[in-house]
Amino acid sequence: MTAELKSFSKLVVPPSEPMYTNEDWQQVERSLGIELPKDYKQFISVYGSGTLQSFLHILNYSDPRIPAQQITDTIFSQLKSVPRGG
Repeated sequence: MTAELKSFSKLVVPPSEPMYTNEDWQQVERSLGIELPKDYKQFISVYGSGTLQSFLHILNYSDPRIPAQQITDTIFSQLKSVPRGG
């Protein structure tokens, strides 16, 4: 666990039984054709899928409630709105 995640977990206590923690990241990464950031994978392993304070939605490819294509479309549409170089 990264130092940042340890600090965060002191502020926001992880669930005792996180939902949809991914056990096979290699399969997910193969299907996406990219390697996901290590800190994202660590966050999902600790917190799982869900929402923090009805504000921050954590999208997870192993969550069967949300189709993988919808997650990908959401992420890429949000990335397009980020200004380049800043």
